[in-house]
Amino acid sequence: MGPVTRIFAKVARVTSSRVRYAVRLDAADREVLLVSCRLPALDGARALIKRGIAGRFELWSADLPYPRMHGDIEKCARLTVEENSKTSARFRKWQPDPPAARWRFLCADTRARAQEV
Repeated sequence: MGPVTRIFAKVARVTSSRVRYAVRLDAADREVLLVSCRLPALDGARALIKRGIAGRFELWSADLPYPRMHGDIEKCARLTVEENSKTSARFRKWQPDPPAARWRFLCADTRARAQEV
């Protein structure tokens, strides 16, 4: 088995209806991949794909001595979680957000450049 890419999730914000996570590459104090996302493993996999990183990954958090989740980056990048009041949470095929909603999933460096303009 090849090398495993580690990503770290930390709660960034809690609203009345959702928890948002920040995702970092390699360690809890390293480079930010995502400033705010709802699904750190799946959104993190998409951020890794954008950076040309493939293979296996592990999702870690500071409060556990073992990974919260692991999987294949390419497979997880194609998934999302659907939740509603009629059915329980389930994996679904991921569809890109409409352009107006994409700001939530921009990588931190791209977001910083967009604010400079």
